[in-house]
Amino acid sequence: MTGWISLHRSIEDHWMFKEKRTFSKFEAWIDLLMMVNHKDNKVLLGNELITVKRGQKITSIRQLCDRWSWSNNKVKNFLNLLEDDEMLIVKSDTKKTVITIANYDLYQNEDLQKRHQSDTKASHLHHDSDTNASRTHTNNNDNNANNELIMNNNDNNDNKTNRSVGVVFDKFQELGFGTINGFTAEQINEHLKTFEPEVVIKALEVASNNNKRNMSYANGILRNWQQRKIITLEDVKATEQQREVEQASGYNKFTMNRAAETRPKWLDEDKEKKRANVQELKSVTEDKELSDLISKFREN
Repeated sequence: MTGWISLHRSIEDHWMFKEKRTFSKFEAWIDLLMMVNHKDNKVLLGNELITVKRGQKITSIRQLCDRWSWSNNKVKNFLNLLEDDEMLIVKSDTKKTVITIANYDLYQNEDLQKRHQSDTKASHLHHDSDTNASRTHTNNNDNNANNELIMNNNDNNDNKTNRSVGVVFDKFQELGFGTINGFTAEQINEHLKTFEPEVVIKALEVASNNNKRNMSYANGILRNWQQRKIITLEDVKATEQQREVEQASGYNKFTMNRAAETRPKWLDEDKEKKRANVQELKSVTEDKELSDLISKFREN
């Protein structure tokens, strides 16, 4: 399955969420996503004012134990597991534990929030325009049409981007690269700012064909293409065709040179000897014929 849903933090107020229970790993992960900051904020910890950035949360192992009904070791092992999978970063000292979600924008997209705010604002504007319709009917209709066009374009662009990311993610797993973690997703999203989705997929296919099913190898391919200004799928195909021609030409030249290098010297020397013997035999024969002619002339 591809795509994603918005999950509002108010779900924590739902009676099912408040049920006293032992959290599963999945529930604990979702809980972390909901508890971190959605924007930068400052908190006072003792006498120290600390800036907690977007995607971060100041907590403690004890608080997580109580929240999830887990043991101290289970919480630590779980956080280590997520850190090993590059899903988050944990920094602890004697006062606090700071959790940072890797690539937080994958889970809380600011563009979606802005679009929601834009939709809400547009709804209010639409209501106001209806109230004053008798006074500004024509202008409001034009403005509403323009707003609707802009919003539709934004929706289409967002949907297109989400589809592109989803197609690449699906291909990544289909080719056997494994599960996509936050760090890998961030790398793919960065590549999609430069390349068409088909080009990113092509790089994954090249890596897979070379039995190098890891993102580092695919990153190297894409960086190489970017340096050589190979951006579109047509550029990739043209480069492959050129390489095939060069390889074929180089092979033929190598074969000819190799044949010349490997021919033994004695073969040429033997040919020269045979040529000399033939010339010598021809000379002797011509001398004998001339001698016979002279003898016949004298007899006459």
